[in-house]
Amino acid sequence: MIKLIGVVADDTTGANDIGIMFRKNHYTTKVITFEENMQIKKDSEVVIIDTDSRLDPPDVSYNRVYNATKTLENIGYTL
Repeated sequence: MIKLIGVVADDTTGANDIGIMFRKNHYTTKVITFEENMQIKKDSEVVIIDTDSRLDPPDVSYNRVYNATKTLENIGYTL
């Protein structure tokens, strides 16, 4: 069984770059944009969340990354 992989990116370019690398290695891959209370379907081996937080103040960036990471963990993305 393949473990589910979650990635948190701080911008669209980074999210898409890593998504392409996984896809080229035959993983089903999905890139999504961060939203509060987002619902993620467990329908891809790799889910990448673009938090668009690179230019945010540190506290805002931290909260987006933390919430994205917790969302992935809560639905079973363990790596």
